[in-house]
Amino acid sequence: MQTSALGSKLPRLQHGFSLLEVIIVLFIIGISTSVGIRYLPATEQNSLSMDAKRLTQRLQAAQRYAIQHRQVLRWKIEDDGYSFERLEAAPFSPRFPANLAYTAWQSPRSVAVRIQPRTPLHIQPAWLYEPLRITLDNGVDSVTLRRDLHGVFELITP
Repeated sequence: MQTSALGSKLPRLQHGFSLLEVIIVLFIIGISTSVGIRYLPATEQNSLSMDAKRLTQRLQAAQRYAIQHRQVLRWKIEDDGYSFERLEAAPFSPRFPANLAYTAWQSPRSVAVRIQPRTPLHIQPAWLYEPLRITLDNGVDSVTLRRDLHGVFELITP
């Protein structure tokens, strides 16, 4: 005589997952998601990081332009962006590149710029440069750019 009571010796066919297994998996996913969200940067920091990367690219382009055309450039900081300009115009100056023209900050907040050493940033047509630190701060986060002796820029995030 076969019975279906607990303790029966007959093997039971199992279809799907038990409720306990589903709850445990959802609990693990919830914990890993809450931990992972902490390490995602805020949107404002993303825009400040993008501003810093774009500035790094533009500073390197300005260095190349200064060397190729033997002209001194000045980095001009404005409230809502920055641009590069020639300090002295040569009589037969080539057209100034568009990527060195005015660029607006992408950060929704105003960006404060600190330069160390505190001198106007002139980009010389030279192969060796004075070490430099530029800090961008939007009140929520800050990013630092560092230029070494050879003119290589590095993005430093705290």
